[in-house]
Order: sequence, then C-alpha cells, then structure tokens
Amino acid sequence: MSCQYKDQCPSYSGWCNGPKQDFSKCVEFLVTAYENEKKRMMPNEYQKLAIRTCSIPYDQKKDMLMHAVLGLTSEAGEVSGLFQKKYQGHKLDPEHLEKELGDCLWMIAEACTALGWNMETVMQTNIEKLRARYPEGFDAEHSLHRRANDI
Repeated sequence: MSCQYKDQCPSYSGWCNGPKQDFSKCVEFLVTAYENEKKRMMPNEYQKLAIRTCSIPYDQKKDMLMHAVLGLTSEAGEVSGLFQKKYQGHKLDPEHLEKELGDCLWMIAEACTALGWNMETVMQTNIEKLRARYPEGFDAEHSLHRRANDI
C-alpha cells in the first residue's frame, strides 16, 4: 500500500512502508495536507458551481459549447495580454493573472458541461494520455516521435 500524498511528501521514500525520516514529520505533513484538503475545491464541485452562472440555457448544448470555445479563446487572449504588457512597461500582476486563469477554467467547465463530461474524468483522461506518452516523465524524444494515433 502506498501513501496518497507520496508525490507531495518531502520524506516519502517511494514504494516502501513509510517515510525516510522520523514518523513525526510524516504525521505533521499529513495533518497539514488534510487541513488543506478540507479547504480544497474538487473539479466536479467547481464545475457544478461554475455552471450556475452560465447564461446559455442548459438545454442548448451546441450554443453552450460554442460559447465555451469562443470564450476560452478570448480568456486565453487576456492571459496573453497580461504578459504582452511587459513590453509597454507594465509589471505582471499575479492576482489579475489568477483571475484570468480562473476565467479560462470557467470556460473549460462550461465546455465539459455542454459535452456531458465531468472535469475530473477529462483530467484523468489527460493524465492517462500523458503517462502513456511519457512513462518516465517528459522526454523530448517521445515528444518528437509519437506513436500513431497519439493525439
């Protein structure tokens, strides 16, 4: 059995029965992780809450999808614009960037809803694709020479 926090835990030693360091560090980490998890919003919960603010009627899925795709393009442009302003002497405003990325996420939630998908499934599908493509993590060779039908 492995710890669900092994990817974040600084003292986890891989496929072993416990942390490399003393158990108190593991307990401290797990308590902090648990507290953070209680505050964390899950993707499907976000999707349900976000779609409550959608102006496209729920039964108009084609319009909802089109709105999401065009909106995502627009919001991605706003993210890009924040970086472009550097060349006009502006500093990047992290809070503004966070809000624009949230708008991108909202549009993705709308697209998933229009297609009848939940965000967690889409996220899991993406990770499975990436694990198959890059089993040991990113590798330029695998990127340059993908298998047939690897989209």
